[in-house]
Amino acid sequence: MYTGNHVEKIMSLSRNVLLDDVQLRELEKARNELAASLKLVAPEESITQKLHTLLFHMVDMAKDQKTLGVLSEQGIECTHSYFNKLERRFSTFNSKPDRYWYIIRELLCTNMINDLEV
Repeated sequence: MYTGNHVEKIMSLSRNVLLDDVQLRELEKARNELAASLKLVAPEESITQKLHTLLFHMVDMAKDQKTLGVLSEQGIECTHSYFNKLERRFSTFNSKPDRYWYIIRELLCTNMINDLEV
């Protein structure tokens, strides 16, 4: 199985647009075929966080939100940039668990504010 066609289909549906039911079924089919292809060519390999999100969460998010715009590379990079900013902000915490607890709390509060459109 050639995985390029599956990735191409997923990428074509990953724009910041609303997806209809036909496109959501196409997305799910492409994801399933990509997963099957990867199992054949690399059955013992571990997967990255981005690939995990793609294979296990993308379709559910698309069905829930009717778009994949929030998973775009730009959105991920923006969040990563904000995470790095928070990591610098809380760098004075000697305890890494405490530091990351505050970072996660800040990210959750920011997300809630954005979701409520306050």
